[in-house]
Amino acid sequence: MTYDNQCFPASREKFLSNWITQEKSEALGFIKNQELLGYGIIRPADNGYRIGSLYANNLEIADQIYQGLTIHKNNCQVFIDIPSSNLLAQKIVEKYQMLPVFETARMYNKTFPNVAINKIFGVTTLELG
Repeated sequence: MTYDNQCFPASREKFLSNWITQEKSEALGFIKNQELLGYGIIRPADNGYRIGSLYANNLEIADQIYQGLTIHKNNCQVFIDIPSSNLLAQKIVEKYQMLPVFETARMYNKTFPNVAINKIFGVTTLELG
């Protein structure tokens, strides 16, 4: 949960324990020297698969997690919601020739939450609000 706390502005231990074990989903972590450096989850969508969360210390780790999550998803559509403020996340969607489907905006009435936006390569989900 410590890694997730860098990328999400509130503790969500119970949510995550259910999120990463939901039926028909797959979760991967990237561990080096017994330290978690990123993780991702892929789950079925209406037409294909949706990745979220995809959090990683850098672009190379995010790409390796992305590849691991999609390796057996040949000829299937894969969707990921990236934060536009992380320019490295844009590099992944460009590398895999992903196209935008729609855009959303997040709005805050005070200040931007204290999160490591450079580690967020895919948000958890837009569906839950």
